[in-house]
Amino acid sequence: GPMVVEQERLVFKYPEYLDSRSQDLQPPLIIDVGQFYVFRTDRFAVNKKLMVGNILPLIVSELEVQDIDNLTDWKIAEMKYRLMTEEK
Repeated sequence: GPMVVEQERLVFKYPEYLDSRSQDLQPPLIIDVGQFYVFRTDRFAVNKKLMVGNILPLIVSELEVQDIDNLTDWKIAEMKYRLMTEEK
């Protein structure tokens, strides 16, 4: 399950799912890829939050997204791009 670093130690964020595989979780785990958000500006002005109320997802294939935080992530993104463009 997801872990965080607290006081230089790994800690399970959700210990109740310690023995669960992510693919077995129901409903499936959804990761925000931060591509874009559509929202009413008047509600944002009041709440100062992007996600409030009823949120509709746009489900994107794992092949079409890559969180890039470091050089390894960039290389994975390049591999995914090559894979996607070779299939066409």
